[in-house]
Amino acid sequence: MGPLRTKLAWRYIHERNSLLHKVLEPKYGARLEDVGARKGGSAAWKIINDGGKYLKSIVRWNVANGSSINVFKDVWIWDKSVNRWPTFVAISGSEDLTVDKLMVDGSWNEGELQKLFGEELVKVICQVQIRLELCQDGLELIYKNSGRSLSSLATEAVTQNQDNRVYWKWIKKARLMPGVEVFWWRLYNNVITTFHFLYCRRLQNVFACPRGCSVVEDLDHVTTSCVKLKEVIHIINSWGFRIPSFESFEGCCRWVSQLSVGNIFLIKLVCNSVYLTWKARNKFIHQGNIESSMMIAVQTFPSSSGDISSGHWGVNQSFRLLNHWHPPPPDWIKVNVDASLLPSYKAGIGGVFRDSKGKFLLAFGKKCIHWDISQLELLSIQLLRGVVKEWMLSYKGIIIESNAMFLVASSKTK
Repeated sequence: MGPLRTKLAWRYIHERNSLLHKVLEPKYGARLEDVGARKGGSAAWKIINDGGKYLKSIVRWNVANGSSINVFKDVWIWDKSVNRWPTFVAISGSEDLTVDKLMVDGSWNEGELQKLFGEELVKVICQVQIRLELCQDGLELIYKNSGRSLSSLATEAVTQNQDNRVYWKWIKKARLMPGVEVFWWRLYNNVITTFHFLYCRRLQNVFACPRGCSVVEDLDHVTTSCVKLKEVIHIINSWGFRIPSFESFEGCCRWVSQLSVGNIFLIKLVCNSVYLTWKARNKFIHQGNIESSMMIAVQTFPSSSGDISSGHWGVNQSFRLLNHWHPPPPDWIKVNVDASLLPSYKAGIGGVFRDSKGKFLLAFGKKCIHWDISQLELLSIQLLRGVVKEWMLSYKGIIIESNAMFLVASSKTK
């Protein structure tokens, strides 16, 4: 409730002519934190003071005469107090020193500043504008043009300060791709636009899963029980991995947080599977495209990284190799293509085929003369057409890995 009360605290500070301010100020004062420790206050004051605790993290002081601003504790230099600046400060006298002691005739007293702060911080303070047109010091938002409400800014500040969230630690340990990490942050905060989310806000007439699951599409359904997601997990498990089924999003987070100690790769598989299934769901709704479960399962691997382990101790895996090269799924082939160009325009293109166990299958190469490394990368991909053998057709598919993936995408369209 605290962040929702920041608006009341903001009004109390700025609307000095209001009846509420005139009644409360003689008893409690104008600064909310000055009387935060008093007991027996009125209910109205307790609510306003509670909002002031959260408001303090999103506001800073406008310097007018400086008599109301504490030099060390209040935020008046950029977006943090002096106590939080990464620098040394010489504290002489009392810690209750006010900013007006550092000013003379409406400007900064550099002599007094140099007694307390270093040269760089003095330059920063001298750039702080002194608002002589104001009658007294006042508060303003740190981020003025964000376009967001006070409650939203206060909630974000509180969330950033809470580093001990139980289920969020493993997200940072997994080192996911930025898009996947943002998606799971939205899952964690329950701000994914599921049909149930839209239905509760009267933005959607139905709340059932669009894939025909005949159940409510909520957070638990998207992350654990959707038919499409279950198909993807089943395919991944058929390749030798052990990803259990979950009954709720909380249960999934609990399992992953326990797994984060020893197997980062499985965490990435789970996170990527949910993320890519959600992307496929959006394509189905907005574009009418139906993506196969097999392709979704395959795509979870290239975006995964870290120490790879399937969860089975007996699987033949070379950890020295897999730390630098990610294998394809079972019964697939991966080909790594590359090109090299010298200043003399001598160039070489080639590639290597390997199976899911890292076993060498085939290598090819060609020398040529060229000047454009991008064209050489494209030529190395096009050279695959004449290298593919008949025995390769017995595999389920081929994954191409290159330094220039946009060239791989362009070669698919040709």
